[in-house]
Amino acid sequence: MNTENSNYMLKLADIGYAILPIERWEYKKFLPFALMIGITVFNFTMLRNMKDTLVLTAPESGAEAVTYLKTLGVLPIVILCSALYVRLRKNVSFERSYNLIVSMFLSFIAVFIFVLYPNAQSLHMSPESVAALKVAYPRIQFIFPIIGVWTYSLFYIVAELWSSICLSVLFWQFANDNIGTEEAKRFYPPFLFVNALATFLVGLALKSVSGPSVIESGCYIILCAGVFMLFLFRFLNKQVLVEPKYTQYVAPRKKKSKIKKGFVESMKQLVASPYIGYLSLLILSYGMSINLIEVSWKSAALKYYPAHEDYMAMMADYSIITGLTGLVLVIISKTVLRKYGWLACALVTPIIITLTSFGYFSSQLFPGAFEPWMLAAGFTSPLAFTVSFGMLGVILSKSSKYSFFDPTKEMAYIPLDYELRISGKAAADGVGGRLGKSGASWLQMMLYAIVAGGQAEIMPFLTIALAALSVIWITSAFRLSAMYEDAVQKQAEEDAVSA
Repeated sequence: MNTENSNYMLKLADIGYAILPIERWEYKKFLPFALMIGITVFNFTMLRNMKDTLVLTAPESGAEAVTYLKTLGVLPIVILCSALYVRLRKNVSFERSYNLIVSMFLSFIAVFIFVLYPNAQSLHMSPESVAALKVAYPRIQFIFPIIGVWTYSLFYIVAELWSSICLSVLFWQFANDNIGTEEAKRFYPPFLFVNALATFLVGLALKSVSGPSVIESGCYIILCAGVFMLFLFRFLNKQVLVEPKYTQYVAPRKKKSKIKKGFVESMKQLVASPYIGYLSLLILSYGMSINLIEVSWKSAALKYYPAHEDYMAMMADYSIITGLTGLVLVIISKTVLRKYGWLACALVTPIIITLTSFGYFSSQLFPGAFEPWMLAAGFTSPLAFTVSFGMLGVILSKSSKYSFFDPTKEMAYIPLDYELRISGKAAADGVGGRLGKSGASWLQMMLYAIVAGGQAEIMPFLTIALAALSVIWITSAFRLSAMYEDAVQKQAEEDAVSA
């Protein structure tokens, strides 16, 4: 009987390890990292939902205004901040850089919620003034809504920076510097499970505080979570990463106390590096593709949910469904990565985005072909069907991005030398990712001017652009895969020699 119980417990242990392949002694390292990325994604998702609601539902605003804001506001600020980050890292340790940057973000949130947001009505232009300017200058009419609600636009820019700097650059650089290649295969898939759970929790949090006070409550939650994240970062640096057993899998690097290359020099180095070039194309392709899809969907969603509270409630549902979908895809991604390797995992996201985007755009271009599906699903309004179908496409695209694209992208940085990894991450993630989204915005802005219309009129051109991006994305993934495997093999040989 004891033998049977022992065998049963061993089987349970094997199942548990298959689900979460972390040794018991590794939890002191794994859990703080998992909590850090969970909080970073939680704050990013909360900020995303709030920034969209504030700007999209502002008087005289809309999805077209967001396109201008991303291009004329977010892009130059991200480039500037990326340049300042590289300069900062030349003179300051990563630990101090992290604490300084995150503290600055939290300080802005505090100023926004205690000073700017309560006085927004007196600080903003009147809706009548914005409407008059739009009529007076029709060719640049969508600029005026983002100027009119400038505090919301500033909040939008800072929220976008959190994704580009705190998540893509700071956290993943910290993780890549302190988690080895072998650990990454076991740590990174569960990290993405935590990401999906964090997104789900954002939806629940927004549901629990829905109403006029949702923005205030969201900012308070972000502040508390951000402070806790700083404590976790300190704990890892002072209590965990000082122990040799937690750094034994990290390949030794010839780290330099200062980074000698400036931002411009780093960019030149990246242009000359095919490896980083293909990695940047992956990031740029995702940024452009998801922007083209998401702006179109949000334009339709705003028509269906024009009220502030209704739109935020829709975003709460969106976060909940995205989190649940992500939880399922993370489990699948772990199996795909382990059994089929880096390339198979990297191809999932472009394939999903290609299929869902063409399905969504086809439903807009050829609505009659989708009418039987709409009626069978119980939709009596074409707009309701469009919003629901578009939401499904965006959810699958973003969930696959977090579950498949992110871990393979981050794994690709690990075999690089230390200096290229830092400058490459700042440029490829901080700038390349934003260039992808802003490139899509520039494309849409030009198409608005050419066709003298909105999203519906430019949809055929967007479909062609998405097809081209899919080809570029998939081709780059194949070529980067060969380079990644060579880099991993080279790193293993160097580690064997140094051992």
